[in-house]
Amino acid sequence: MGSWYLSSLDADRVYTESCTNAVFSDLADWVYYASTSRIISWDIVPDYYVIDMSWDVYNLNYWSWKLTNTSTWILYLPRTVNDFMYCKQSKNYYNRLSANFKDIKMLPGLVPDWDKSGFKICKDSDCWSNLLATWAITIEFCPKSDVLSACVEYGQIYFDARVAVVRKRLCKKYKKNAPTKCEERTTWR
Repeated sequence: MGSWYLSSLDADRVYTESCTNAVFSDLADWVYYASTSRIISWDIVPDYYVIDMSWDVYNLNYWSWKLTNTSTWILYLPRTVNDFMYCKQSKNYYNRLSANFKDIKMLPGLVPDWDKSGFKICKDSDCWSNLLATWAITIEFCPKSDVLSACVEYGQIYFDARVAVVRKRLCKKYKKNAPTKCEERTTWR
């Protein structure tokens, strides 16, 4: 019975790692689109590329002056953690995203504008005075019991505005006095 439980838990962790990889790939692609000034559609190169966080939902947006004479936010791709097969595969656990920043704004080509920042991490809607240098989206796996305190930190998707990169890292070691909290993570990948 114990070996079945552990093997089931290991399978859930594999699904959570696959979920982390899928979310990371999606967000890293969007940062790549911004860094290469990728055309989205209708020959539009956005004036800003945006990752907007709202609880466990992230939206991929762009901002453009070219569609009308006024500025326009366009929702390119809304995503939830359940959009990915491996994120909803587990029978015993579900995966959850959490972030404490509002959005990330990136200029095409990530070139600096007048305020010297082509990659901005905004803590809240006041992006001018509440800029962050680094922040992470944490991916947890939680038991189906819906007790949030039982959620275990698994992976992070880390954003660094100083060098305009997005990386991922997984938990290698958990705290002895708080086994759901990560003490040591893998090196940046």
